[in-house]
Amino acid sequence: FMGVNADTRAEPKLECPEDDLLKFSGLFQRSLGDEFGNAIRGDISKLTASYGVIIVYCAIMIGKCDAIHSGVFLSFVAVIIVGLTIGSTLGLMGYFGVPNGNLNNNLYFLLLGLGVDDAFVLSSEFMRHSREDGQGKSIAERIALTAKTGGISVLITSATDALAFLVGATTVLPALGWFCTYAGVSIVLCYTFQLTVFLPCLALNARRVEANRVDCCCCFHSKERSIEDPQGCCCGCCLPKAVFKGGHLSKGLAGFMRKVTTPVGQAVTFILFAALTGVGIWGSTMIYKDFKLEWFIPDSSYVNEFFNINSEYFATGTPITVNMRETPATFEAQSNLREMYDYLTTTDLVNQDVAVDSWYEEFMSWAVDPSQAVTSSAVFTPSRTDANAIFQDSTAFYTALYTWYRGTTGSRYRGSMIWASKDCNLDGTSDVIPAGCVITDGLKASRFNAELSLSATDKGTNRYTTMTSMRAKCDELYPGSFPYSFDFLYWEEVGVIDVELVRNLLICGGVILVVIFALVPAPRIAIWVVLCVALSIVDTLGFMYFWDVTISGVSTIYLLICVGLAVDYAAHIAHMFKESVGSPRERAIAAVERIGPCTFNAVLSTLLAVVVVGFSDSYVFRIFFKVLFLVVTIAGAHGLWLLPAILSLLGGSKEAKSES
Repeated sequence: FMGVNADTRAEPKLECPEDDLLKFSGLFQRSLGDEFGNAIRGDISKLTASYGVIIVYCAIMIGKCDAIHSGVFLSFVAVIIVGLTIGSTLGLMGYFGVPNGNLNNNLYFLLLGLGVDDAFVLSSEFMRHSREDGQGKSIAERIALTAKTGGISVLITSATDALAFLVGATTVLPALGWFCTYAGVSIVLCYTFQLTVFLPCLALNARRVEANRVDCCCCFHSKERSIEDPQGCCCGCCLPKAVFKGGHLSKGLAGFMRKVTTPVGQAVTFILFAALTGVGIWGSTMIYKDFKLEWFIPDSSYVNEFFNINSEYFATGTPITVNMRETPATFEAQSNLREMYDYLTTTDLVNQDVAVDSWYEEFMSWAVDPSQAVTSSAVFTPSRTDANAIFQDSTAFYTALYTWYRGTTGSRYRGSMIWASKDCNLDGTSDVIPAGCVITDGLKASRFNAELSLSATDKGTNRYTTMTSMRAKCDELYPGSFPYSFDFLYWEEVGVIDVELVRNLLICGGVILVVIFALVPAPRIAIWVVLCVALSIVDTLGFMYFWDVTISGVSTIYLLICVGLAVDYAAHIAHMFKESVGSPRERAIAAVERIGPCTFNAVLSTLLAVVVVGFSDSYVFRIFFKVLFLVVTIAGAHGLWLLPAILSLLGGSKEAKSES
C-alpha cells in the first residue's frame, strides 16, 4: 500500500519494461482520492461545454437572427441570473449554517435549465404582446402584460418546484436534506431575479430595439427593421433571410397538434402512452437498490482495472468485526462469546472457507490445557475437558487471560482486546504485570474477525439485509454487541434510500397537486397536469431499470431534479390552455402554438446539454446523463403531446367574452 503523502511516481505509471508473463495492477491507499479528483476535474470541461450549449442555443432561439432583434444580450442576462441565484443561495445558506455538500454541484444544471426556460417564456410573451398589443402601448405597459401572463406561468412552475424541494428537505438523509434546502431556496431566488432583473433588462432591450441600436453594441445604429422581417445578420454573420424568418417551430407544433387532436390522433396518442406507461410500471417494479464505492472510479483508471481483475480472480467477501462492549462483563458473558463463535462458524452469511478469528476460542484452547501452570488450579464448569468449559471464578479467569495476553501466544490478539485499566494494554510481550494495571477490572471492549460470504453481499438489497440480520442476531447472542465494516456506511444508504425516494416523490406529488390546483383554478385542467407529471416520473423510473441504473443516493437526487423539469413542461401548456378561448380542440392548438415553442426550446436545450455530459467516464455524470435524458424526452412528450391531447378531449370550452 502507498501512503496518502507518498510520492505519486510510485503509482503503476513507471516506465518499466513489461514482462510477458507478469502484469502489475495495484491499489494504493491514496488511489481512491486521487482518482475521484481526476474524474471530477476531467469532466469539468464536459460540464462547461454543456453549459455553453445551453447558452448558445438560448442566444439563437430567444430572438431573431438579426443585428437588432437578436437575443444575445438577453441570453447573457438569463445566465447572469443563474449566477446571481447561485451566489445568493450560497451566501444565504452559509449565513444560516446549512452545509454545502458535494451533491449541491448538481443544482447548477437544474438552475440553468429553469432559468433559461423562464427566459424563453417571458421573452416570448413580451414579443407576443408587442405584436398584438404594441400599437399605442408603452414598453412599461407591455412589460406589465408580460408579467401578468408569462409571470404567472413562471410562478406556477417555480412555486411548485420550490415547495416540493423545501418540504422534501425533511428527509432523514443529511446530504439529501441539504440539497433539497438549497434547491428550494435557489428556485425562489431565481424567480425573484426573473422579475427584478430579467424583466427590467427586457424593457431596456426593447428600448434598444426601438432606437434601432445593434444588440450588445448599443453605440452602433442600424436602419429600421421589422421583427417580422429579420435580415439574417447577427454578430457580423449574414445568412439567407428565409432561414431566419421565424415562426416555423410554432407553425410546425400547431400542425402536429391539429393531427393529434383528431379522433384518430387521440386514439393513437392514448394507445402509445398507455403502452409507455405499462412498460414504465413494469420497470418500476423491477428496479432495485444498489451502490458500490468503486463505481465512482472512471472506466479508464488503473484502479478500475485492479477491481476488475480482483473481482474476476480473487473475489472475496467483505471483512467484518463483531465488537463486544464493556457490559456485560467478559467473565459473565463466556457462554455468550462461545455462542457468538458458534453462530459465526455456522451461518450462511459468513464465508466458512475463511476461519473466524476468535480470541476467546484461542484463549480457552490454551487455558484448558493441563500443562498450563497458571490455570492448573482453576475450576471449570462443567469440567476442564468439556467442549463448553468456562471459568467458574472471575479472578482466575482474568489472571489467566492477562497471562495469555502478554505472552507470545496471545500477542496477535492484542489489537482485538482493550482492557478497562489503561495500564494493562500492551504493545509487546511483557514478563511482568505493568504497575497500575488492575487485571480484575476486566475488558473494556473486544472483537472477533470474520468475512461475509459473496452470496450474501452480491447486491445492495442483499448487503443491507445481511447487515441488519447480523446486527439483530449478534445483539441477541451477546447483548450490546454489533458487527461493523467500513462498507456499512454505504450499505446503510441502500437500506433507506428507496423509502426516502418514495417519501420525497409522494411529498412532491402532494405539493404539486396543491399548488397546481391553487394557481390553475380549473380542476378539469389541473388534474391532468398532475397526472402527466406523475406518469413522467413513473416512466422515467421504469426505464432507468432497462438502462442499468439502480436506486442510489446519486440517482435519487437526479429524480428529484426531474420532478421540477416535468412540472415545467406540463404547467406552461396547462396555463396557456386556461387562457385560450374556443372549443377544447381550438384551445389545445392555441396553447401549443403560443407556449409550445418555449417548452420545446427548453426541452431541446437541456437535451443537447446532457448529451455532452453523456461522454463522461465518471459514474456520477453517466447517471446524470441517463436520468436527465429520460426525463427530458419522456416528460417533454407528456407535456407537449399527451397533455394537449387529453385537454382537447376533456379540457372544456371557453367563450371569448370570458377573457374580460
